This record gives sequence, C-alpha cells and structure tokens, in this order.
Amino acid sequence: MHTNKKGLLSICCLGYNHARFIPAAIEAMWKFNDPDMEIIAVDDGSSDGSPELLQKLAAKSPVPMKLILQKNTGNVGKNFNTAFKQAEGEFVIFVSLDDMLYAPNITKHLRRMRQDDTLAFTASSKNITIDANGNRGEEITLPLSSIKKVTLNDLLEMEYNNFNSFFIQNAIFRKNIVEQAGVFDEDMTGDDLVLRTKIFRHMLLNQKKDFAVVDDEFCLYRQHGANVHLNGPRQIKIVTEYLERYWPDRPVPSVLYDWADGILNNEPYAKMWDMFALNKRAASLLASKKIQRILIKRIQKETSPWRFIYKKDQTNGITKITLFSYFQFTSKQKR
Repeated sequence: MHTNKKGLLSICCLGYNHARFIPAAIEAMWKFNDPDMEIIAVDDGSSDGSPELLQKLAAKSPVPMKLILQKNTGNVGKNFNTAFKQAEGEFVIFVSLDDMLYAPNITKHLRRMRQDDTLAFTASSKNITIDANGNRGEEITLPLSSIKKVTLNDLLEMEYNNFNSFFIQNAIFRKNIVEQAGVFDEDMTGDDLVLRTKIFRHMLLNQKKDFAVVDDEFCLYRQHGANVHLNGPRQIKIVTEYLERYWPDRPVPSVLYDWADGILNNEPYAKMWDMFALNKRAASLLASKKIQRILIKRIQKETSPWRFIYKKDQTNGITKITLFSYFQFTSKQKR
C-alpha cells in the first residue's frame, strides 16, 4: 500500500463498458475543485472504447489521474483492491464509472473529516437515482435514517437482515481503517456488503474511532439495463456466500426468502434450480415451506399435459405461444 498523504482524497473508480457514462462521471469529480485529490480508474477489459476515452480524459484532467487498463476479470472486489493499492490519500471513495459523485456535499463532509481525526467514515442515509440520460429519479431513504443514534451493532444488523446499511458510493472512508479491516475479499462475488461488514466489526474490536451518518446525498446512482443488481441469481449468490462466511451461526433472514420467491417466479423453469446449487446456504432455502409451495406450483404447471397442447411464455414484453409443442406465434406488447 502507498503511504497515506495527509488530507488527500483518493477516488477509486471501476468501469466495464461504461463509455456512455464515463465523461459525466469524471467531470463530476473535477467539480470538486480540490487540489488535494486524485482519481484512480480501473477499466476491466471494456470493449466499447472506454480505455481510449479514459486516456483522453486523463490527459486533460486538472487533478492527478491514474489509469489501470486490464484484461477482464469480472471480479469487482479484486478490481477495487487494485485501485486501492495505488491510492495515496488519507481518505478514499469507491464508485462505479456509471454513477456521478455529488461534489458540494462530499466537499462539505470531507472538510469535517479533515478536521476531526476521530471519524473513520461518513455515510449518507440517502441515495438518489438517475436514469441513463441523467434525469433525476427516485430518492431512496435507507432504514438507518429512522434511528436517532445509529450504532455499529445497528449497522451490522442491517447488513444481516437487509443486506444493506448504506450504499458504498455514498461514503467517505479513512483509508487506514479500510486497510486495517482487510479491504475487499477477492474470493467472493460480493464487494460492498463484505467491506462494510469487515469495517464495522473491526471498529467494534478497536473502539478508537467514531463515524457519522448524514442525510446529504454523496452520489447519483445510475439505473440502466446493465446494472448488476438486476441479475437476480447473482444477487442470491452474493448474499448466500456472505451469510456463509460472516453469519454462519445465524438462520436465513426473511429477506432472502423474499428474494428467492421473486426469482423463482420470474426465472425460466430450466434455470431456476441452479440457484439451490450455488452453496450450502442457498440449498438450505429448500427447507422453507414457502419455497416448497412455489416449486410445487411451478412443477405442476411445467409438467401439465396441457403444456403439450398450449404453452404461453412472456419475456421482456414479448409473448410466445406454442401449440402442440411445434407451432410458434410471437407478439410484442405495445407501449
């Protein structure tokens, strides 16, 4: 790890085929107008021209901008660690290159952290979404906003029960706290959920630092068709791996059954069984009466003799009707 330079902010950002959004993301960082900052950008083998675009932006950047252009790994935790190893700042922010940091609020709270050595991190209880064209959308207020004085134990319970306390791109961390906690686990699919848990547990064992929760948004979260959170089976893999490693002695939280319910009702029949083969914790979902009822309903539907005569499937607004397992007709839903 590099030596931490007093007062310096390191923005660690990742991109994969984010060329459409990269200029807005980088230019939002330039709006900080802070001489004590640097940008470290990792491109994970993009094929859409992102590397060339980042090189052009780095050439005219008003602040130091380091580029790491690599072959695709698909490993978010490892890629953030790669950026983090190059960071020289006392403070660090982790963000994706399809999102946009909101400079005014970050600048305000970074100033506070520069003046208060007791703060290990400052996190926002609010998340603002934008669409692919940058239009402001939903404002997501997290459960921690309703707690008057949030504790580390509160945050850990939110991670276990809801798989989220705050969004990682909505936080400023003191770099040495991230180092001491052990940075990201590179052998896990998840990233932000894991890092937050490791930091909270480290702070509980070493109660020398405090933290702040504020209601000023730090980031505009971009919602588009390639968002990772839209991949339901991948999300199940993330949280079941997480539960296995960090909460092995606690039962499956109810939210996971709700997630599994949604996936079983929407995944193609041939693929829905893959979810239970991910790991032991995923397999344990089969013990749930609710999950069993859903599976029985799907099995009865798929094995009904009427499926030979008439079968109707709907995917992404397209309806496909199959008669006698041979004749097919498709129609697209009008908008």
